[in-house]
Formats: sequence, C-alpha cells, structure tokens
Amino acid sequence: MSGVKKRGSNRHWAGAGVIMIEARAVRAYLELVGQKDLDISQFQVVPRFPGARPAAFYDRENRS
Repeated sequence: MSGVKKRGSNRHWAGAGVIMIEARAVRAYLELVGQKDLDISQFQVVPRFPGARPAAFYDRENRS
C-alpha cells in the first residue's frame, strides 16, 4: 500500500497491473490529483482493505 508518489505517479517503480484504491479514498484522491473521474482501466475500487499491521510488513521484508 502506498500513496501518490512525489513524481506524481501512483505506482511503485516495480509495480504492475491495476492499482487498487479503497472506495472511501476515491473522492480525496481525485481532489488531490485534480481529476473528476477515476480511470477504471488503471484502477480497481475495492470496498475496504484489510487492516494493515506494520509489524507483519517488517517481518516479511526482513526474512532471510
């Protein structure tokens, strides 16, 4: 999960596929980027992401 990048893109440099955006964030995202509609060829609106657990991300990233 991530936000809009400083360079203005929505994707991590190594990412691929559609970008998932939580339904409750769509309006704020569109205001942030100055758009009226979401390009559904690039985005998939999902009802709600499961709760994020920072410790789980850390553990996964640091496995040997």
